Amino acid sequence: MGTSLALSTHQIVAEDSFKHENFAQDRVLGLAATEGVGERRDDFAGSFTLQNSSYGRRVAEEKTSVIGRQDEKERQGVAFFVLKHAASLEFFEEVFLFVKKAKISYNEAMKICYISNSRIPTEKAHGIQIMKTCEALAEDGVGVELVLPSRKNRPFKGVDIFSFYDVAENFKIKKIWSCDPTWLMRVPNGIYIKVQLLFFLFSLFIFLLYKRNKKDYIFYTRDEYLLPMLLNFSRKVFWEAHSLPQNSKKYLRFWQRCAGIVAITQGLKKDLINLGMAENKIMVAPDAVDVAKFQITNSKLQIREKLNLPVDKKIVMYTGHLYGWKGVQTLAEAAEFLDKDIIVVFVGGTDFDLDNFKNKNNKLIENGKILLLGQRPPKEVPEFLVATDCLALPNSGKEDRSEKHTSPMKLFEYMAAGKPIVASDLPSIREVLNENNVTFFKADSADDLAEKIKQVLENQEPAQRRATQAKEDAKNYTWQKRVEKIISFLKNEKNNTHQT
Repeated sequence: MGTSLALSTHQIVAEDSFKHENFAQDRVLGLAATEGVGERRDDFAGSFTLQNSSYGRRVAEEKTSVIGRQDEKERQGVAFFVLKHAASLEFFEEVFLFVKKAKISYNEAMKICYISNSRIPTEKAHGIQIMKTCEALAEDGVGVELVLPSRKNRPFKGVDIFSFYDVAENFKIKKIWSCDPTWLMRVPNGIYIKVQLLFFLFSLFIFLLYKRNKKDYIFYTRDEYLLPMLLNFSRKVFWEAHSLPQNSKKYLRFWQRCAGIVAITQGLKKDLINLGMAENKIMVAPDAVDVAKFQITNSKLQIREKLNLPVDKKIVMYTGHLYGWKGVQTLAEAAEFLDKDIIVVFVGGTDFDLDNFKNKNNKLIENGKILLLGQRPPKEVPEFLVATDCLALPNSGKEDRSEKHTSPMKLFEYMAAGKPIVASDLPSIREVLNENNVTFFKADSADDLAEKIKQVLENQEPAQRRATQAKEDAKNYTWQKRVEKIISFLKNEKNNTHQT
């Protein structure tokens, strides 16, 4: 974070090296710098006591302030000093509790109104991404309000949102009434989507018109088509870019008016810059994973028996949707070239996509080459992943959203599972993976995919070594680390907005 916590005290009782007040002040809470509080000049009020049996010092704290400390070696030196001289575990506990309290106290001043025109709960991945983002922001002390339309999703009738996604109920969800003309779904040319959007925009306008203290909120959305309205109510609007619409040039003026843009890949950022966006208004924050969910103690055999997975075969698994650009057909075709003791398991897909996929691959299903399990609750996915022998990420290279723009959550879940990964060799995937943690194959080539799967399953030692590295690398892509970067970006861009 590049920050350090310094004490301003009335009294410091110290011996030897603690005779100089400023010296003691910087180092008593030096370890806090490694935890990160965020650069600021605001003051916190409070008090606590730190004791060190070696020096018998007591610090009476009246007021604290967070000051910038840019030098990495200096932060490490300060942390080493505390480690060397602090004698009790209680000392560390008190420091970290104080830092956490200070960090949350500051972020509580930030309020985010996250608006999404989505049915949540949903079988689609964006529901998980939105909920995990809101949870992580709230855990970091941000006041979060998630605004959704009152659209119904019949398969999830009566399902508790927080329980379904296994997230803490630490933020508010506001559903605003919006007519959902589901009877138009049978009409072609996307009529339903257009009419539903008009209804939601009207409801959102009323909501924003009467929303109190709008100036206190940052407005955040993934939906570019909401930007024109949001920008009429606030200058503190941020767009999280997951792809670029076909009519990108029409949206450029609205993106330029945003306080900032959070892009999920470098490829997206480059394309936005090429369209005319200023580079300093865009930050990159890939998707993430909850690594704690993968601390599973049951054996692979126990999990397979629990989930009714084959126990006598090697399992190659894909989790997620069955869209064409995800490369799932390439994986299905690769299954035909694999040995009889290998089965490819697909977890996920809407009912509509599952039916189409079954019809297209009926012979492979009948011959036991592939197995379709359909949708599973997000909380079950970690167990499915750790029960496998190999995980496949077969994204197609035929579309920009797959080649340059995607940051699949399954990628980070695969990494956290600690199982060998075979992935398409695409720029979007290489932003996270490399030869040290994955086996790449030529995108859209079923032959090469099958060959690489065989290599992984036949050469377990090097494959597992890469998988172990991927599991370690996944720790750099947690939801908490992601939102810390986003919060820092929002603070900086918000301040710039106030100044202009």
